Amino acid sequence: MAARTPVLDKTDLFGTLPPELLEQLRGRTALGRYRRGDAIFEKGDVAHSLYVCFSGRVAIVAKASDGRESVLTVLGPGALFGEMSMFDGGVRSANARALTTVHLIAIEFEHVREVLAHRPEVLWAVVRILSAPAGDRRSARRRDVSRRHRPDREAVARARRRRGRLPDAADARGARRHGRRLA
Repeated sequence: MAARTPVLDKTDLFGTLPPELLEQLRGRTALGRYRRGDAIFEKGDVAHSLYVCFSGRVAIVAKASDGRESVLTVLGPGALFGEMSMFDGGVRSANARALTTVHLIAIEFEHVREVLAHRPEVLWAVVRILSAPAGDRRSARRRDVSRRHRPDREAVARARRRRGRLPDAADARGARRHGRRLA
């Protein structure tokens, strides 16, 4: 449980809490493990918990009407996600999927609401966080992840070719033109 301390402290939402409130929440967390490719939650699911990524990488994905997926963001250790449903009382608005083996800290909305109800002044910090544009809230996470995860062009071309999006001949010509060899 002590290992959860620095992770919760560094999130936008919980980093603003006084230490005694953070300690109350820490005692009400649950750990979850997901393998690569596992769905953490799906769009439309009823939400009961928010998550903090303890280790690994999580993709937040939206699915278009034609079935194609778009990665909205990739989150790494320390990232908080699934929190918006706590405030709007709704269902999940996107899919969350494990890109690697992921260890998550789950906190039920009910526990967070209890802690915030005892200290309403803390809600102003939450309002500031949530009223910031989404890009501001998640930009630090994106910068951290983007430094570690930059697929090279050849890997992207191989993946597209496997999915049938790029013909082999065009891919090979493009690689030769740039002095690269495709595997």
